[in-house]
Amino acid sequence: MRFRAVAVLLLGGVAAAGGQTAAKPPGRAEPLPSIADRTRGLERRGGFVPFYWDERKGELLLEIPGREEFLYGVGLSGGAGTIEVGLDRGQMGNLGVCRFERVGPRVLLVQRQTTHASGGNDPEQARVVAESFPTSVLASLPIAAQEGDRVLADATAFLLADTEVLPALKAARAGDWRQDTARSALRLERTGAFPRNTEIEVLQTFVSENPAVGFASVLPDGRTMSLTVHHTFLALPERGYRPRAFDPRIGFIPLRRLDHTAPFTEPIE
Repeated sequence: MRFRAVAVLLLGGVAAAGGQTAAKPPGRAEPLPSIADRTRGLERRGGFVPFYWDERKGELLLEIPGREEFLYGVGLSGGAGTIEVGLDRGQMGNLGVCRFERVGPRVLLVQRQTTHASGGNDPEQARVVAESFPTSVLASLPIAAQEGDRVLADATAFLLADTEVLPALKAARAGDWRQDTARSALRLERTGAFPRNTEIEVLQTFVSENPAVGFASVLPDGRTMSLTVHHTFLALPERGYRPRAFDPRIGFIPLRRLDHTAPFTEPIE
């Protein structure tokens, strides 16, 4: 009996080892489909940042244009209807100087540091200043397809995720709010790609069980707020553009810039 038990255990170990040998090696990624295969049957919106809309999957795929810099910002197309918080229709967010960077299976949307800069022409000084201050990675987009140097990235989750509304609601102490991504979606009515800009609108939905009285009075069901959010990808100004010096009499839209390579006898601002 003991001999039979040992034999059974040995045979079981051999079978298990055989099964492990037949399994796929861990960590091996599936090959990416070509852009032609992934976008078959989808409409391409050509323009500054081309994109495809996959209605069946509810995905918006960006065709990554390269490492050229551009302006990116997010604002509001529809307002909250109350003065208790600054969420107004047509509210334009700040535009940052950004670029796309591919890292392995993902594409990063990186915003460059523009406040702390080098005003000279010395590339070594510019490198030192650039390495002394942080950049901001705004998004990490999974690559959905590739064809030569062209890359297609899924921007759906990034576009639907809130970065502006919840912080504003928290600052205004307007109750405890959360985003409901299941009730957030792309809106294509005013989404398009043009020669120097790409505009994408999404509907973001937020829910609160204890909204402030001023909020509850303008919400159809008293606790759900759906706002239209606008994303802008914009080409940099043409060569020869020169920014206008800030005049304090204007009173708005100042862009602060500190030149860390200015002579010590001169101000850096």
